[in-house]
Amino acid sequence: MPKKTFVLLVNFFPRHRRKCTKILNPATYLFSKFYKNLQKKSYRVNFLFSRLKKRTFFWGIYRGFKTWLRLVMLLVRARYVQLKNTNVMAKKTTFWQGWLMDNPLTEDPNDFTLKVKAGNMVTTEDIAKALQAEGSEFQLETLIDILNRGDRIIRNKLLAGYSVGTGVFYAYPSVSGVWRDKNETFDEKRHKVGVNFQLSATMREGVKQIGVEVLGVSSAGPEISSVTDTWTGELNGLLTPDEVASVKGRNIQLAGEQENESGLRFIRVDDNSVVEVDMRRLTVNNPSALSFRIPKLSPGDYWLELTTRYSKGALTKEPRTTRFEKVLNVPANEENAGA
Repeated sequence: MPKKTFVLLVNFFPRHRRKCTKILNPATYLFSKFYKNLQKKSYRVNFLFSRLKKRTFFWGIYRGFKTWLRLVMLLVRARYVQLKNTNVMAKKTTFWQGWLMDNPLTEDPNDFTLKVKAGNMVTTEDIAKALQAEGSEFQLETLIDILNRGDRIIRNKLLAGYSVGTGVFYAYPSVSGVWRDKNETFDEKRHKVGVNFQLSATMREGVKQIGVEVLGVSSAGPEISSVTDTWTGELNGLLTPDEVASVKGRNIQLAGEQENESGLRFIRVDDNSVVEVDMRRLTVNNPSALSFRIPKLSPGDYWLELTTRYSKGALTKEPRTTRFEKVLNVPANEENAGA
């Protein structure tokens, strides 16, 4: 049937459009039915999409609010931590100053350790003078004698095997090493007698009040990190006269245009007497290591000082001196102890 005739018949019988369509053109009827079903499905799809759009809109608002709230909480937390750190720093009563040093244990150039800028060592005489300044009526010599007596009593009690407790530390006698058999006796080569120290409660509370002020990265000056007595293997402790000492550090090579611009010396703690190291006994002289024969030192405590102009392969304008921060001890030998 021509298309025009079909249209005229459908328009002429509007009430019987479905029948006319079904009778006159079954294919057209089926197509119209399929089209109506497609319209229904598209309506449903559009409805679902509209609901999804509404849900997406509100979901976006919710996510935005949640993100904003999280940001606010982070800012509040950061402010709280800042105020907390400020309050903690405000409670600090004393600050230790220190310089950042290259960490020799790692290869990272940005890895540092901090070395405290310590003042001069306080001696018994300094403590006696401080007691006088606080209003003590005793004479300086009397105070020094009292302090020395107290040190002697503490020392003797520890040597006798007692534990000692003061307002600064607790000290306990100890023996390190391994006994391989229950019948084995003490062997000085494998066992070591010592004293362990622990801070007192008052000292621990005092340490909590200390803050740290970083002064920056240390310059390329000489720094001594360790001193080893090769005869006994003692690290940063005992020295054996006429034996070899090994020194580790940074920029410690002895270099200078004149004799007084470089050298090693031991300074006695109690009287500040100086014993120079003979440079002819220097066997290793590197930027990070020195080896020399220890001079004939009398028993006592000593500082080790080093002077050099060396710095990263060049000479500085002026010689620089560094002192090892730990006290080294020369023990009394058996003949002196027996006397």
